[in-house]
Amino acid sequence: IIGIDFSPLMLELAQTKTKKLNLKSPPQWQLMDATQLQFPNENFDIISCGFGIRNIPDFDLTIPKFYNILKSNGILLSSGFLAFLLLRKYFIAR
Repeated sequence: IIGIDFSPLMLELAQTKTKKLNLKSPPQWQLMDATQLQFPNENFDIISCGFGIRNIPDFDLTIPKFYNILKSNGILLSSGFLAFLLLRKYFIAR
């Protein structure tokens, strides 16, 4: 599991919470902007963006990158009705 955020403070909070869980295989936390993903194509089974999807400034640039780094049968998860409205054209296109 890899978690990203463009905010160092949010990553620090994530690391603190993760340490408290004492997981055998904790997530890797990386400072990264979702609009400039640095992962190879077809790398992930699942991308989960939660409510943060509504904060992406350029959907037409970013969402295709999400699909590029997903494996061919990969899943993009997001929360809320707003996410559906924002993403529906990409679901239909895929």
